[in-house]
Amino acid sequence: MRLLSVGVMAVAGFKIVPLSGQKGKVTLRVVNRRDEVVAKVDVDYGEAGKVDLAEQAEGTYWLDADGLRTEIHLVHRLTERLAKLNADLPGDRSTPELAGLDARLKLLRDAQRGRPFDTLGDLATELLSLEADVEAVVDGRELPKVGDLRRAIVIGRDLVPYRLHVPKSVKKGGALVAVVSDEAFWFECTKLVEIADAAGFIVVGGGREVIEQVKKDYGVTAVTLMGDEKALALAEEYDVARVIAFGPAAGAGLKKLKDVEVRIFCGGRDPRIEAARGYAAAAKGMKNVRVEERPESGRFTIAWDALSEALR
Repeated sequence: MRLLSVGVMAVAGFKIVPLSGQKGKVTLRVVNRRDEVVAKVDVDYGEAGKVDLAEQAEGTYWLDADGLRTEIHLVHRLTERLAKLNADLPGDRSTPELAGLDARLKLLRDAQRGRPFDTLGDLATELLSLEADVEAVVDGRELPKVGDLRRAIVIGRDLVPYRLHVPKSVKKGGALVAVVSDEAFWFECTKLVEIADAAGFIVVGGGREVIEQVKKDYGVTAVTLMGDEKALALAEEYDVARVIAFGPAAGAGLKKLKDVEVRIFCGGRDPRIEAARGYAAAAKGMKNVRVEERPESGRFTIAWDALSEALR
């Protein structure tokens, strides 16, 4: 199963997504740093839920469901803190750096008003990251260049937030893995960041403009797109070296990808397995395409089972 945190302030919102056909109820526990259970609630698989943490101290907690844990951060005084961030930022926010900070502030305000917040990480983590970055700018310091970073760029009239992970070992002219579907899943629920740290490549979640911005900022020379069938479709339009797709459904062709290294992984227990097998048939005679089926993997577990090999 997958445990997805969708934001934590006084109330923690979450959703427990079954990955292997689980049904019924599961007990979700909130655990503090001393491994004490401070709250618990029974929820149905696949249903969104919430747990009240208003009486708990600000800090780091874990949501635990049958031993599967995801880290969350609890913060208080949201309205006051957003107002302070707005006051600390200069009035003219037309520069790319300040426009990016302003975009992230607006994202948090939207989340406070109840808009969905399940793409970049939990809301409290976003707030803490933004506070640290605004403080750096106010003090005349550069924003961090490595680590788990939140950024935003202006595209036309839109302010687009994105997330990237830059290992300390990254080198100029290195590689970039761009996840183009369900960014929170790849960052929070897989070992992608851990693998990136060991191998020294950058990870980013976002579209073409975001990818181009990161390439420019870090001198990236090789890009890998990763996701589901969306990665295959976008590879036709992007300048990429590799594309990795896990459990893709039908819809994206392969003939236009003759100059791109393509790796497709599918699970034998995936209800959409026939679509993935269709790619294997279409790839006959294409030396740049490899399709691998793992009989024991399911719709989502294929990403865990094959991720390390895919990125090797």
